[in-house]
Amino acid sequence: MVVFNGTDTVQHAMWKFMSPAHPLHDPTKAAKYGDAILTFYQFLDRWLATQIASLPPDTVLMLMSDHGFGPFHKFIHVNNWLREQGFLAIKPAWRARLKYAAFRAGFSPMAVYDLLMRLGLGSLKREVVRGQGQGLLRTLFLSFDDVDWPATRAYSLGNIGQIRLNVTGREPQGCVAPGREYEQVREEIMARLRLLTDPATGEAVVDEIYPREELYRGPYLEDAPDIVFLPKRLEYFGFGEYEFGSHRVIEAMRRGISGTHRMNGIFAALGEPVQPGVEISGATLADLAPTILHLLGQPIPAAMDGRVLIQALRGPLAAQTPQVVDTPAPVSTTGAFTLSAADEAAISERLRGLGYVG
Repeated sequence: MVVFNGTDTVQHAMWKFMSPAHPLHDPTKAAKYGDAILTFYQFLDRWLATQIASLPPDTVLMLMSDHGFGPFHKFIHVNNWLREQGFLAIKPAWRARLKYAAFRAGFSPMAVYDLLMRLGLGSLKREVVRGQGQGLLRTLFLSFDDVDWPATRAYSLGNIGQIRLNVTGREPQGCVAPGREYEQVREEIMARLRLLTDPATGEAVVDEIYPREELYRGPYLEDAPDIVFLPKRLEYFGFGEYEFGSHRVIEAMRRGISGTHRMNGIFAALGEPVQPGVEISGATLADLAPTILHLLGQPIPAAMDGRVLIQALRGPLAAQTPQVVDTPAPVSTTGAFTLSAADEAAISERLRGLGYVG
């Protein structure tokens, strides 16, 4: 398996130069960088051609991406919206109120980052936000340390659009009772999300809203967000690098990335067992593993998600019913699966290096 993550990086960084319709498009810089995305894809095409030429006929080559790409315009600061809607409260203590007043006046991590960029000190951002500077951020800026948790019914963690309820018995200071109250609060939040609009344009900024059980299942369902929403065209993006990144609810991106992910990726396959010229519709990421096992003549565990993409195949493999075996699930269904402290540290460090963990 070979992974090229340059396609991801170049589109995050260079979309504004490629697209004249992007709000951050600069014609002068576009003259220099406008072909960067195309150039990288052409480089990969040339490399791919050499690999295809060297493959034996019975070898199957699969191409896939876990997402597509498109322009990114504005952030949604979900915790600010939850605070405005009365679902999240700030502590009455003087220190928290002082930080909250400064926050409302515009003293926030994104405002300071913008200033650092103007001064040519933008490299400090990675060291502080994704390094060992979380304590400094929490000392200076409004954070979850300043939230009045017994009076807070919902909060947001993570990018794109994730909301969690502060559930009694699940969160340390939960105040939403499981059952009827949980469902009422969740329904109220989902209903209000549908009314969230961009004050600059008046358009609704949320396309799709899901209770978690519509998307997830299994023994770790409790770890999933209670609500997942997809912002409009994914040109809006829930800000997840810090609890309270800006004092606004909707904020135009001023610098940094200009492209971000889309739900649909690509899938293509080549080789003797592959049916040429067939369009594969409705495939998902989960379908690749059982399809690969089928191609290798291996049984497919019954617990494995996905299906064999039979319509992509020809010959004996297309006519053969996939062999499914009832084997134990690869992880515990009791919720007792644990990692050692060393494993957790290694995973956290790797995710931090990729920019996914603060």
